[in-house]
Amino acid sequence: LPSGIIPAISLPRDISLKKGDNIFIDVPLEQVGTIYGVVFDDGNKNMQKDEEEDGLSPIRVVLLKDGKEIQEAFTDQKGRYILTDIKPGDYVVKIDREYLPHRYIMTTPETIKVNVKSKEQIADINFGTYKKPRKIIKTFFKKKKK
Repeated sequence: LPSGIIPAISLPRDISLKKGDNIFIDVPLEQVGTIYGVVFDDGNKNMQKDEEEDGLSPIRVVLLKDGKEIQEAFTDQKGRYILTDIKPGDYVVKIDREYLPHRYIMTTPETIKVNVKSKEQIADINFGTYKKPRKIIKTFFKKKKK
């Protein structure tokens, strides 16, 4: 099959044939979709990828259907990921927080619902994070009198 087209039924199929039989089977086809985006360091916490903000890698991004993992992707050096060959339907794209660097927290939701249509490319499913500042605790001691 050409790239981007998959069978809409599960294959292979078992068929019973007797000598001299001719059987024709219709195999419906559907075009798949693509989802892509970026995981970025949202320094100004505005929940949008600004030009000066860097991507994070390697961060795991998961595609879920009915709560079940269908596919995973990891971000590249610029924080970009791509999920391909997605059948039309309703999905959830989720960032795997276990892969975030230490002290990073989300500025955007960690899950995003998407509806993929045939042949559709869904862009800008982005996830923002930022590094939570450390608490600095200063302790002062009184000098002891002699």
